[in-house]
Amino acid sequence: LFGGVEWRTPIENVTLKAEYSSDAYTREQKSPAATFERKSPFNFGAEYRWREGVTGGIYYMYGDTVGFNVSLSGNPNRPLAPQDLGTGPLPVNARAMDAPQGTDWATNPAARDALAAALAEVLKAEGMRLERFKADPRAVDVVITNLRFNEEPQAIGRTARVLSAGMPASVQTFRITMMQDDLVTTTITIDRSDFESQVDRFGATLESWQTAVLEGALPSLGREAWVRDAYPSLDWNLVPAPYLVLLTPEDPIKLGVNIDLGFRLGIAPGLSATANISQPFINVPDDPGPSETSLPPVRSDQGRYYSGYDPKLTQLTADYLFKLNRDVYARATVGMIERMFGGVSGEILWKPVNQSWALGAELNYVKQRDFDDPFGFGYYDYDVVMGLGSLYWETGFYGLETQFSAGRYLAGDWGGTVNVTRRFANGWAVGAYFTLTDVTSEDFGEGSFDKGVTLEIPFRWTVPFETKTNNSIGLTSVSRDGGANLMVSNRLYPIVRDYDRYHLKQSWGTFWQ
Repeated sequence: LFGGVEWRTPIENVTLKAEYSSDAYTREQKSPAATFERKSPFNFGAEYRWREGVTGGIYYMYGDTVGFNVSLSGNPNRPLAPQDLGTGPLPVNARAMDAPQGTDWATNPAARDALAAALAEVLKAEGMRLERFKADPRAVDVVITNLRFNEEPQAIGRTARVLSAGMPASVQTFRITMMQDDLVTTTITIDRSDFESQVDRFGATLESWQTAVLEGALPSLGREAWVRDAYPSLDWNLVPAPYLVLLTPEDPIKLGVNIDLGFRLGIAPGLSATANISQPFINVPDDPGPSETSLPPVRSDQGRYYSGYDPKLTQLTADYLFKLNRDVYARATVGMIERMFGGVSGEILWKPVNQSWALGAELNYVKQRDFDDPFGFGYYDYDVVMGLGSLYWETGFYGLETQFSAGRYLAGDWGGTVNVTRRFANGWAVGAYFTLTDVTSEDFGEGSFDKGVTLEIPFRWTVPFETKTNNSIGLTSVSRDGGANLMVSNRLYPIVRDYDRYHLKQSWGTFWQ
């Protein structure tokens, strides 16, 4: 018998609670892992709500334990912070009918360089970075990286406004190319006259989408283009990294937090070196010792790699990302690819801009790293050639995206993975996956097969200013060796996904914002 009552008191935002349970927890209290003593069948609690989504409470449990908590909650469709406090866009300056149409500026290198420098400064204030610039009397090409806006069409629209304000009257065509992680993705061609006439017209969003032309970006604008002096460059970040593990043999749920410090050294276009160090911070596990498994311990020994309070070198790699043509991307990675493995990884992706599906292939040769030596490989003496072929499909049905992968996994097993994700217009994403291989349920162990849930929360949802930062959380069962994949930080499809026709159309309503 069990039950409870809750009373919303006359005191504003204060709630009292009481529970009763006849469960004596006899078996749980006999367990070596028991953490409480049940002296009473009654539990009591009091909660106070500071504001919507923030609640604190204090509790008296089992006649033995006092506890407290702070609870944060929210609705993905109701942001925690105002969403309209950013700066407004530049006005669209339509050309006068008698505006000078001179083209001498286009043949003057000094004038073009000055124009590029001025354009870079204005775009920087708008949250974009000018990477490359090329101009002729009738058309201008710009390559930009969006550093601020969560929706790419908003960055495209802001760039078009800057070009309309700053380009000579002779320029009729704007070609705006989006870049992400040194990869040029999509070129959006906008007719200047169309843009000027649409700005204040009813139905401008639909008209601007219908007149924009999308195509895969060329790898280069040519030798005559202005290129940002960007190398060498050093970027760094320091972020909390929460993780959640479900249904372990010891605990039904385990939450921990690391502090991650990352560095990225840009060496040349597409070529970079990356280092990541993780400092355990909350709920740090002890070394569990070697696991009992009939497979190579490619994941079941994971606890040994993350135990203790000493910093962990989780990544140290050299990466080269490049484009073979308008639709084909490639990546090469060498070094300590993830916490448990180091080696060489190569990937190729075919992703036409105007197509809802893509094909990718990845091949890796990796060795298992030592858990107690950041540069050692001798303890396990295990290496493997593994890789997967993948089909990515944007269904167009309620934001559902799918990924089907098949090939060889880290433990040498063969099989496939199905991943389904729903992406919402506000940037949230919820996904689930499972992997089945030729490893039997008995050999796999606890859980029978690999599975999990993923959640992406846009930081923009919690703050009153524009930002592209997301927080990703994985909800997984206990780590086992069957169906384990290599954890590569910069796979190609997530980099280019947001720049195809399907994703741009979904958020094109922000083009004029």
